[in-house]
Amino acid sequence: CFGEILWDCLPHGLFLGGAPFNVAYHLKQLGHEPLMLSALGNDWLGEQTLKRIRARGLSDQLIHVDEELPTGTVDAVLDVRGNATYEFADPAAWDKLPDNEAVLTAAAQSAAFVFGSLALILAVVYGLLFLWVGDRRGFFLSNTLVASSLILILFEPVKSRLEETATRVFFRE
Repeated sequence: CFGEILWDCLPHGLFLGGAPFNVAYHLKQLGHEPLMLSALGNDWLGEQTLKRIRARGLSDQLIHVDEELPTGTVDAVLDVRGNATYEFADPAAWDKLPDNEAVLTAAAQSAAFVFGSLALILAVVYGLLFLWVGDRRGFFLSNTLVASSLILILFEPVKSRLEETATRVFFRE
C-alpha cells in the first residue's frame, strides 16, 4: 500500500489513518501480509505510528523516517451544523516517499498495488517537477511547495462541490 499515513486530528482526539494505511490494516485483518510504503517524521507522532503499526502486526520495512519533515496530520474542523472540512498539514513526511531498490523489489514482487489519491496526484506533480527542474535540488523543494499549494487551491472548488452533492444526496437537504 503506497501513500499517506497520517493522524486525523478530530475534536475528540487523534486517530491513526490515511486511506492506504487503512487498507493495509484491513488486509492484515483478512490474513494477508501487506507492505506499507510511506514516510513519517522523526517526531513523537512518528514514534507513536511505528509503535501502533508494529502492535498491529504490520511490517514497517518500507516506512521511511524523515529527519526534516513532520509526520502527516489532517485537522477536521466542524462548523455549527457538524459538517467537517479538512486541513492537511503541508508539507508532511509522506510527501517525500522513498524510492530505492527495496521499494522497487517489493513492488515487483507484489500481487497488487494500492495507492491513495493524494499520493497519486502528488506523484504525478512531483514527477513533472523533477523533469522540469532536473538535478537542481534547491529548485525542487521550493517548486514542490508551490505545486502542493497549487493542488490544494485547484482542488478546493471540486472538494466543495463534492461535499455539497454528498450532503444533498445523503442528508436530503
